[in-house]
Amino acid sequence: MRGGGISNFDRHVTVFSQEGRLFQVEYAFKASNNYPPTCIGIKGVDTVCGVIESKNTELLFDRYGMRDHFFINDNIGCICSGYPSDVLMFRNYLIDEASNYFVKFKQNIPIEYLTRKISEKNQINTQYAFSRPMGIKTIVLGIECDLGPKLYKLDSSGYSSSQLICAIGEKENEINNYILKKSKFYVSHTFSHLITVTNTILLLQRVLKYDIKATDLKVIISTNKQKLKILSDYEVDRYLVYLENI
Repeated sequence: MRGGGISNFDRHVTVFSQEGRLFQVEYAFKASNNYPPTCIGIKGVDTVCGVIESKNTELLFDRYGMRDHFFINDNIGCICSGYPSDVLMFRNYLIDEASNYFVKFKQNIPIEYLTRKISEKNQINTQYAFSRPMGIKTIVLGIECDLGPKLYKLDSSGYSSSQLICAIGEKENEINNYILKKSKFYVSHTFSHLITVTNTILLLQRVLKYDIKATDLKVIISTNKQKLKILSDYEVDRYLVYLENI
């Protein structure tokens, strides 16, 4: 990649290599996986749940300070993994988009519209030499009144997709491999509220390969009857006790 003129493909985001690759976009993918946390989202029948690994290195931070996750409004939440400063700028951009939409239309921004705006911005960043792709991946989750639970995964290339289950962060590849092995289970089952939350926690626990405690993770849920919320340690512990007894 550093031999001859090939290095030019490595330096410029707008130039395809001879193999049809955009190296700077690929580097952005790697950056998004090099930073904690590991995050998982699962969409159920009436519930959407996101689980975030809480690293020991974050002990000096407020667990509810929303450094890696934040709410756009009462119905839409985002979980990000990647370069910290990019996450901060990305959060500000989303809040601005949601605020401008509310001022213009006097209603909350729809999840699908917001994800399309994110994808457009990320794609534009790959088309101009004076910009660079953001080194983050994002899970957008929430509830829409008429459409129910929504779960989207977005990356720095501008690609976004609606998901039943998805992961981002350090252990993304391990989680994806596990999901592929258990794909029949996840595709063929419709998850109730309880099963959605417990399966999300259980999936993270199996990939991390150690018994997790309530303080080791953050759980975000939203249902058709409940706005987005972060579960307290006590509430998370109740789900962990349930998993131990099944």
